[in-house]
Amino acid sequence: MLRGSVVFRGKEGECPRSHLRQFHELIDGIKINAVPVDAIQLRYFPFTLEGQAKEWLDTRPPGSITTFANLEDKFLTRYHPPSKTADL
Repeated sequence: MLRGSVVFRGKEGECPRSHLRQFHELIDGIKINAVPVDAIQLRYFPFTLEGQAKEWLDTRPPGSITTFANLEDKFLTRYHPPSKTADL
């Protein structure tokens, strides 16, 4: 369902903020009884990554990402570091 609909590869020119916004728009429509939204987001986000972005996530140390907000912070630090914002 998610694969191919919203994809981020980590290539130059891709916008990680746009990817997160599209992911939130997509995932907001998924509701599973008694499952916290954070758990759904953590479970589905990897399916939106391919290539070097998927490899980056797969190589995070076990237990280093515990919430989706934590994942978003790490994702943005990797693909949209403060130095990029300063260049704008």
